[in-house]
Amino acid sequence: MPVSEASNPYEISVLLRGEPEVIAAWTGRWSVRRLALHVGVIILGAGLYGAAMGWWRLIDCSFGVLGFIPLWFCRKWTSELEQLGSRDETGEK
Repeated sequence: MPVSEASNPYEISVLLRGEPEVIAAWTGRWSVRRLALHVGVIILGAGLYGAAMGWWRLIDCSFGVLGFIPLWFCRKWTSELEQLGSRDETGEK
């Protein structure tokens, strides 16, 4: 579909359609102002994500600690089973 005058490349719905001509026209026009806006949005998003994770850090760490306990038992039991298996192969009781 050719790019028409009616399709504004700054509308998100036009860009999300993925038409190569529209995307090429959109990426072909760049400026320092637009670059600064994009970098600012990335920094703002990273800051908001960091703030959100700060609130959830304790909860997130608790899952790691609580997940470690069953893994430790599984490792312990696996090593005990391996030792029993090696005893059975050698004929020890």
